Amino acid sequence: MKAQKIRVSLAFANESDNYLAAIAGEVLTHLYPNAELPAPPVPEAALLAGNTAYAEARAAQSQGGTLATSVKNDRREELIVLLQSLAFYVQVAINNSLSVLLSSGFQPVSTNRAQAQLDTPSVIRIIQGLSGQSLATLSRVANSRCMELQVALIGENGLPGPFEIVGLFTDSRNIPVNNQIPGRMYGYQGRAIGGLTGYSDWSDVVTHRAA
Repeated sequence: MKAQKIRVSLAFANESDNYLAAIAGEVLTHLYPNAELPAPPVPEAALLAGNTAYAEARAAQSQGGTLATSVKNDRREELIVLLQSLAFYVQVAINNSLSVLLSSGFQPVSTNRAQAQLDTPSVIRIIQGLSGQSLATLSRVANSRCMELQVALIGENGLPGPFEIVGLFTDSRNIPVNNQIPGRMYGYQGRAIGGLTGYSDWSDVVTHRAA
């Protein structure tokens, strides 16, 4: 039987701003130090600059009008072009190896044609990082594209305040949560993104005291 062709997903071009930024971050972290992929056609500095310009344009959009949105869209398209160039390179360089593809920061095209309701993940571990930082790990969820984490400060009544989204992450391990107040308790929830409904349910809240 002929081996199935493993393909790099280009779906990031049609995904949300958060998802696109998450993929760019994963590629920056994993592709350039990767000895299996030694000659990416886009220099690391160029992708970093593109991702930074995109992040700044997104921040400006929240306080701007039509012009700020147009600028954000321009920076988005520029980042997509860079990522597509890298994805095409990875597609050829992986030699049909799924493990090498995953080590690049990109995602494979799913071969599962039947999307289903995603399982609810669990917050399985929270450890201390640097001062004012924690590292949260969520359980893996089959058929998810990425994971979303939100965190809330626990009040004196023991209840969480408003949750704030930390971000989207294609790696569910050791997700950094920064700018925490040492000595205060925080609540963590995660959910998976993908599948039939787009999102899983939020996990149960797990608490951790910052140090």
